[in-house]
Amino acid sequence: MRSALPIFLLVLLLPEMLNAKTKNSLYRQAKKIATNIEMSLSPAGGCDTLMDINGDGSKDIVVEFYSGCGTGEKNGTIMVMYDTIKKRFDTRHQITIPNAHFDFKKHTVTKYYVAAGGGYARLYKWKGIRLVLLEDVEVEVEPEPTLKFKMTRKNHITGKTTHWESDEVDLPAVYHYYKYKHLVRSCSGSDDE
Repeated sequence: MRSALPIFLLVLLLPEMLNAKTKNSLYRQAKKIATNIEMSLSPAGGCDTLMDINGDGSKDIVVEFYSGCGTGEKNGTIMVMYDTIKKRFDTRHQITIPNAHFDFKKHTVTKYYVAAGGGYARLYKWKGIRLVLLEDVEVEVEPEPTLKFKMTRKNHITGKTTHWESDEVDLPAVYHYYKYKHLVRSCSGSDDE
């Protein structure tokens, strides 16, 4: 009876011990990937976190940064998705999105970039670790004789296209134009989750 107790405890605790080792290994792997991305963004660098970005229950790598190039709003988000089938981070397909907004209930992502010469906005839906384009909006700038913005919105599901003009950039509300909110709450340089 005495020798059965240690075996029973080992069988009971082994799965939890293996799971903890796997989580630590994934965290170290994620931190190394995020650090490499941040170093490539030098001198500005970036801020990173692990969070489930696509709703599959696994934490993905998210790096936020601000780009110094261009004339429009330039909040950048780089994502490295955790592939639940291959059980690893998919470093070959980093997703970079300017001015991203995430709707975690609908599993959608929007992005936009509008500068002095025009721009675009895109609406995507998650399909696993990939983004599927649902719609796009093109923004044209006509400076003469008076400043006008021409928007063209194409729904990639229905094929419907709509056009409108305004004296300012007039993106649909889903794009949260100039209302960027950070996902990474702090950028302290801490390695804590």
